[in-house]
Amino acid sequence: MRFFALTALALAGTAHAGKITVESAQPLQGSEGMFRCALWTQGEGYPGETDNAYKTAEAKIVDNGAVCTFDGIEKGRYAVSILHDANNNGKIDLNMLGIPKEGFGASNDVPPGPMSPPNFEDAAFDFDGKELNLALLMRYLLG
Repeated sequence: MRFFALTALALAGTAHAGKITVESAQPLQGSEGMFRCALWTQGEGYPGETDNAYKTAEAKIVDNGAVCTFDGIEKGRYAVSILHDANNNGKIDLNMLGIPKEGFGASNDVPPGPMSPPNFEDAAFDFDGKELNLALLMRYLLG
């Protein structure tokens, strides 16, 4: 009997969790590599140090498009970062000046600063715990 009570309690706790779906607002520049997404609850490491992200997801790119899905997301404040990881090495590649060589984006379509990536506070949004579909601008700074 205790097992069923714990199972019911666990299911009741996730009944209010929602889903965030993320895609690029425009076709990606090619179908090579992976589309990587990170969901953040705080700014430490945002947007590129995805080991600090709340959740990460990736999707295979087909016909210059892909979609990441985050399930079981509670109501709260979040930010998203996206990456077209063209060489599939799991990170954003930078040139000698620190400029991204691969496509990237942030929630609220926050642009990077003159010499810095987008920041968490500008990219953060409130999620109602239901369902949200985001189409984010993918920025290719070097072509």
